[in-house]
Amino acid sequence: MIVTFCLQEDTGEVSSVERARYTIGSVRKNIPGAKIVQLSNDTFPGIEGVDEVLRHPYRGDFIMWGFGAMIKLCERPENILQIATDVLVCKNVRDVFNDDFHVAACRYPAKDRNDNAFCGDVDFIKPGGGEIFNQALAVYQSFRVKDGWEGGQTAFLRATIDTSLTIKELDYDTYCRTPDKQQDNLDEAALIHFRGPRKLWMIDYAKTKGY
Repeated sequence: MIVTFCLQEDTGEVSSVERARYTIGSVRKNIPGAKIVQLSNDTFPGIEGVDEVLRHPYRGDFIMWGFGAMIKLCERPENILQIATDVLVCKNVRDVFNDDFHVAACRYPAKDRNDNAFCGDVDFIKPGGGEIFNQALAVYQSFRVKDGWEGGQTAFLRATIDTSLTIKELDYDTYCRTPDKQQDNLDEAALIHFRGPRKLWMIDYAKTKGY
């Protein structure tokens, strides 16, 4: 099993490299034996703790780069969990791959988005499922206005609607739990997504878990 994340720049109030170290720690503790692959451009250094750095040239559009890097990685005949550097893996999720699907992901809760979009920060991909990124890239390239991250999620959603691949929807609170406040009880979550301003809570939480 491969666990992968994109890391090619530091942005925001908390360093993505610093967060990634705790993401790696959470994977090592809860999915022993998983291979951790960092997706990066040609120049960004690999960080301590990853097993491999897979490089894909960056040509000025992060979404096109991200789809392209995943297409490259998904050529391998392995189960892949794609996460972001603001995600902690808090339980062993290998058994998710026992279900029947090509791609499994979580939709945003209705309180956050009303377009049924999948959150692109947690994806389970079985061998053959990487075709969804080829399809999403084709949709994204067709947009006259690319609209960054939102455009990428819209392209991915349209690809899942039109694809012949089997797409499984996972429970958001279990596999992409986003806390509403720092004091939330997160013990039942398998993966926790500290998106947006919650990134500031991530490292403190990770330290309490020994990641």
